[in-house]
Amino acid sequence: MNNNIEKAMFIRGKDVVWKIVDGNAYLVNTQMREPYQLDEVGATIWRLLNGKRDAEEIANKVCEEYDAEVEQVKSDVIDFLTKLSSLALIE
Repeated sequence: MNNNIEKAMFIRGKDVVWKIVDGNAYLVNTQMREPYQLDEVGATIWRLLNGKRDAEEIANKVCEEYDAEVEQVKSDVIDFLTKLSSLALIE
């Protein structure tokens, strides 16, 4: 796992507008004008990106909400954050 991603405190990108509809998150990076859709779990993670939680804290919150195994969720959260970062959706 990438320790930089694991310990980083990410925040939603300042150039990203978003809305939650029926549990899904719809995002648009206004600089790139690319739309993205996140499922319910992705939307939960998105809402938790406030610059005050690292990947482990986010994974713990997801586990509380979805009754899942922490280690698998943590790995999935790190992968998801890596993807969001590569798409310039988070800072």
